Amino acid sequence: MPSPGSVKKFDLDGKILSTGSVASVELSPSTDSDVVSAILANSPFPIRSNGRIELGRVLLDGNVKFKADKQLTGSTAVSFSFSGAAGAGAGIYDDPADALRALNLAETPQLDLALPDDESKGDFLYALLHRFDRREGARDVVERTVGSWRLPRHVETATDLRPGTWVLAEVDGSLAVRLAAELGYDFNYVHEVRTPGVDGVGLTGDLGLKIETGLKVALGLSVSGRYLILVGRESDKNEEIRLRMFKLSKKEFTFGLNLSASVQDMDSPVPDSVDALIQAVFGVHGLQIIKDLQAIERWTDPSQDLSDLAPGLPSEIGLELLRATTGFDPATAFSDARNALLGVLKQLDSLPGSVPSKLWSLLGSMNEQANKVFRDGLKALTIEDAEQRREAVVKLISGTAFDDEPIGQWLTAVAASGLLALTDELGRVGEAARATLALLEGNILKALREFLEDRLSLDQLRKVTNETSFRKLDPFLVNRLSMFLDEELGFHNLGKVREAINHALRLRQEIHSKAREAIASKYEFDFAYNYQKTTIKNALVDVVFDFSRQSARDLFRDVVVESNLDRLLVVKTDGVRLNQAVLTHQIDRKGVVQVTLPKFNFTKESVNKSLAKVTAAGDGSRVLVYEIDARDVVRVKNRLRSQLTAALSLTVALQGRVRVHSRDSTAVSCQFVHAKENMRLADLKHLTQPFIFEYMPELFQRPGSLETWYLDLDRAVEDAVGNGRNEFGDVLTAMEVMVPGSALAAWLLPRNEPQREVLSKEISKSLQAALKTLIPFSYFQDPDRLQQDAAAAALLVWASIPPCSSARLDGDGLILNETEKDDFYWDFPAPDLREKMVMNEKSTGRLRSALTAARDRLLACDKEEQRKRAQFFTADQAGKFQRMGLTEDPGEQLLGSLLFVEADLVKGAAAVLKDVAAFLEASPNQPLEAIERLAAFGADITDTFHRKLSSIYGADALRSLGGAVLLEAARVLDGSLSALRPRAMLSLTVLREQRRFQLPDFLAGKHPEEAEIALKQRLVSTG
Repeated sequence: MPSPGSVKKFDLDGKILSTGSVASVELSPSTDSDVVSAILANSPFPIRSNGRIELGRVLLDGNVKFKADKQLTGSTAVSFSFSGAAGAGAGIYDDPADALRALNLAETPQLDLALPDDESKGDFLYALLHRFDRREGARDVVERTVGSWRLPRHVETATDLRPGTWVLAEVDGSLAVRLAAELGYDFNYVHEVRTPGVDGVGLTGDLGLKIETGLKVALGLSVSGRYLILVGRESDKNEEIRLRMFKLSKKEFTFGLNLSASVQDMDSPVPDSVDALIQAVFGVHGLQIIKDLQAIERWTDPSQDLSDLAPGLPSEIGLELLRATTGFDPATAFSDARNALLGVLKQLDSLPGSVPSKLWSLLGSMNEQANKVFRDGLKALTIEDAEQRREAVVKLISGTAFDDEPIGQWLTAVAASGLLALTDELGRVGEAARATLALLEGNILKALREFLEDRLSLDQLRKVTNETSFRKLDPFLVNRLSMFLDEELGFHNLGKVREAINHALRLRQEIHSKAREAIASKYEFDFAYNYQKTTIKNALVDVVFDFSRQSARDLFRDVVVESNLDRLLVVKTDGVRLNQAVLTHQIDRKGVVQVTLPKFNFTKESVNKSLAKVTAAGDGSRVLVYEIDARDVVRVKNRLRSQLTAALSLTVALQGRVRVHSRDSTAVSCQFVHAKENMRLADLKHLTQPFIFEYMPELFQRPGSLETWYLDLDRAVEDAVGNGRNEFGDVLTAMEVMVPGSALAAWLLPRNEPQREVLSKEISKSLQAALKTLIPFSYFQDPDRLQQDAAAAALLVWASIPPCSSARLDGDGLILNETEKDDFYWDFPAPDLREKMVMNEKSTGRLRSALTAARDRLLACDKEEQRKRAQFFTADQAGKFQRMGLTEDPGEQLLGSLLFVEADLVKGAAAVLKDVAAFLEASPNQPLEAIERLAAFGADITDTFHRKLSSIYGADALRSLGGAVLLEAARVLDGSLSALRPRAMLSLTVLREQRRFQLPDFLAGKHPEEAEIALKQRLVSTG
């Protein structure tokens, strides 16, 4: 007869256990005595009045480690340590729902497994549920239950689970990689000016200029995933195993840029040399690399792959870096070289505040003499006598050239609480000075800076013209930029980096321009930009496998162990019954721009969401149903909200072609909501005229009828609110457009690669033509903008460039639209090509025609001042306008901005076609890949024809024309759409002065009460 102790032990299945696991578990001493008695006697479990022997009252002691798959768990083993802790143990329940609730799942699984996206709980959840007859012996029940103790991946035969047993496992793992840098820049100089005195004698004075700029750049990538899997054998009458699974994985990319500047006593331009900012944005600034280099502490073997520790840094370059900076040969003295560099990195990191970044910048600017003077100043700060050290600090900060000298800039970086506070922080000053001297004496830091500046110079990119020159790029730079792109950098996608750099350079100019505007009244300026992209994948699966069939067992392992769901959805497998299978892929992108200036605050938020879903329908003749719901939203705080949405539903028969369900299930809609205080008639025209002309021309066919409508509206508003002529007061404007679904369906027609290339070129030219019409029309609605200035010149010159998909120089000639080239837009950053595109005969002829039209328009104006300006808009003035737009500042920058917007839109459309091709290829047999590409299609098409449709000339109001621009592209794809027209509605609401309704509420979707409305107008076009 077994001893009582052995009766309380229960054996585990040894083939599933890892090294270090116990072979059995046993009851804990805290188990209720009547339960222990039942197990010892193998009699039925005792009955509780509430029907439950609560979790935690039957406890199992032991240490169990499963042999688990890395894909499922993120580790080689899952450990269970049971010693009576809360949440670990066993329970007996009359009601299955009570058992599920005891697991504290976010939702009790019936099991649809629709858990919310809640990552707050990071514990591994494991549960084993076993159903038994209450008349059965307690010991038999526990033995069967413990014998089934395993992970879902361990289920290889039906007998691995006893009938009426379910294994539930949840895995929550995450991987986070953070790359961050804090860089400080100080520009200090003294500007000498002469101003006339009262007595006519010039007075000379020093106007101190101090600009303190702080830059924080954060690049982050985090990946996390969670699986909840329930595997159960529900009956003893067959060998069927039922699998229900929920899968959630998330990939997130964040980018943040914050730039703040404070200016004191400033009447001079802001210095425009902030190239280090550009380096930091693209992750190639020296201080960012230094953060990564600290990982060499774990680089103990020169044969070890360093790139596993320091992102983007191959071992061969790491060895070269050690040799160049330390003087040691790592082939023979690897440890000495590594320790020498590591010591310097740790010294630099120990310096206080922004001293590391200041020292880094000083090393690149000091000559030998300045270096010597700097060291002498540091030595004076390390004197042992505290009083002498205080005198040295006072002497230094009192010097007239303090801001110009390296020691002065270094002290400013040390002075976290102000320069005067340094006289009370002598110990801190001395310690920082000694550490800085040590870094300078060793010369390793300077050598490191020179090495990184040389290897990571972005100037290398400008020299790349072909594959051969691309291969000459430093591999370290290529690796770092590949990390920025989140894909391998090659010659084929080098343009992405160039475009991003050009965009950052334009951003820099905007920052400095805004800072200059702020100088007159207040010396504070803040600019912030944040970008976030999140990709979410979901899976919801309910399928039954007949384990008596080998094919079913093979597919079960493919799904549970390999996480491969494609075969489950597309292959009709003998012995497998699919109850439900839904997969989703979601892309979220978010960008926020904030600008704070005196008496002006601006916040713009852009959000792009695209959700693609595939459902396996039918278990016989299987079809896949794909759905996409995408939207792009731009909000300007307290001013406007603009949105473009796209939705479609389509089916794919296995190994078949895509078929759009119906035109009703496919739609594109655009909404533009605007709220403005004290709106004038000119403001209203500028906002609504392009919309009316584009979508409602049939309502105003008679010449002058639209102008008459505006004048009648002006009089009606004057009668209603009494504001006087041209004054509308507070106005709410809503513009809505519905584009027929066939415009979206046109993108989904199957095409081979040559066809896509041809269509991409034609779309490019179509979009360019549309933009060159829409933007000038929108901007020049106000004839006062027809000036002989840089703004008008750049716009007119840009609009005169013929739409083309490619351009190249051929001696003195220009060749456009070569059919054999795979370009979709010409290389506008190239100076020589840009000049030829502007100055060629076709462009000049178009510009002359535009100037003549502008002259006629000005001559027809009512104001004498406007008619006088007509003399500047004649055909013979074309050369002057071209020079203003091509070579003069700011015309050159404005022209570049227009070309960038045009190129960005064209390339976005080409990307949409590429997304469609990838989706169509994968949709019949690779649903996981297909929904990813379908989500990309939704994200790209809404982003291209909404967010990207913005210019400094048309501002955000251009986005209301996104539907029209998308339709222009769709007509290229499907010739039958030539007569298609969208439906549109324009609503105007003029508010009473006395009201409770707030304008921002309108942007949030709320509407004022009728009593608070002075006048409403609505125009509707049915297309």
